[in-house]
Amino acid sequence: MAKNQFKFKLKITGFELEVEGSKEDVAAITSSVTNQIKGLTNPQLLGDNIDTEDTESTDVTPTLLPQAPRKRSTRKKSSSSGSGNMKIEPIDFKNDPKKYSAPSMNWTTLQKALWLMYVINNEKNISELSIAQITNTYNTYYKQSKTIRSTNVARDLGKVKLGNGAFVGENASVSPHTWYLTDAGNLQVQNIIKESKG
Repeated sequence: MAKNQFKFKLKITGFELEVEGSKEDVAAITSSVTNQIKGLTNPQLLGDNIDTEDTESTDVTPTLLPQAPRKRSTRKKSSSSGSGNMKIEPIDFKNDPKKYSAPSMNWTTLQKALWLMYVINNEKNISELSIAQITNTYNTYYKQSKTIRSTNVARDLGKVKLGNGAFVGENASVSPHTWYLTDAGNLQVQNIIKESKG
């Protein structure tokens, strides 16, 4: 081979290129990719003993390709009450403290939930309530006697729905599930009311 000649072979196996961006980025991306591929074929890479006077060299500096902005997740969180994204309105009712007493700060979450179910059943003739209805209704009318959490209401009602002396039953045939007082539950609330009246 003569002094001014050389042989150059480039083989790229499994070369893949994937580029993401917007239409405004096309020129910058094309230029960047072209320069980087030119850099692979630059004869200067083959060694210093090759005469490259007649060869146009390109100085290639790797550049970062513009990245497409990340998309934010649009998935909405579902409510723990099983009611999806629908807001559960509190049940409108009036309590007669002479008849049913009123909740106290030292009542447990279970006592507050059972008492509310009892009063609403007697005053509004609504015998079944969801966890969200119990929680939202209680917290709307009785914030001053310490609010309750739906997770605690579900936990506590779940503990007293089993066995012969169960205070509540659960209706799993509707969504969200609803809860109702048993005869033992009604008696329990009547005892709570008597004790609170002193």
